[in-house]
Amino acid sequence: MASILILKLIPMLSESTFYSWLIKQQNRKDPIGDLARDIKRDERFPATQTDIQLFHSHLIHHSACPEAHCALDEAFREFSLPKSTRDSLSLKLRFQVFKRESYRCQICGASANSGVCLEIDHKLPISKGGSNSIENLWVLCFEYNRGKGAETI
Repeated sequence: MASILILKLIPMLSESTFYSWLIKQQNRKDPIGDLARDIKRDERFPATQTDIQLFHSHLIHHSACPEAHCALDEAFREFSLPKSTRDSLSLKLRFQVFKRESYRCQICGASANSGVCLEIDHKLPISKGGSNSIENLWVLCFEYNRGKGAETI
């Protein structure tokens, strides 16, 4: 009986808001999604912590690859950004862009048939004054889109 009472007196540590946000990213098809899936399986990940350095230390201790550290930094930056009210692209507009570009990456020519993930990208990023107009949109494969980032080509 005494042990039950003691357990009730120990405050429950709750997950940090970053950890909760990261776990919700599991369905993404990018390095952040990969990291989220790995962390979800890791019962010893410091889920209650908020210090990015502690997360990196945990990854180092478990011999995580350099890409995991990059994904962690990218996730933390994305999590820390002020939430915007950016308009999303309609499915109709996305389809029009895919159709116009013949369902191929406009840099390397890869198609979904070859097993790559294709994405709609802004030629001039929204962060640099670009718009959601069809003229500013094109199709890139996942790798080129992530490599391009917020750059203008």
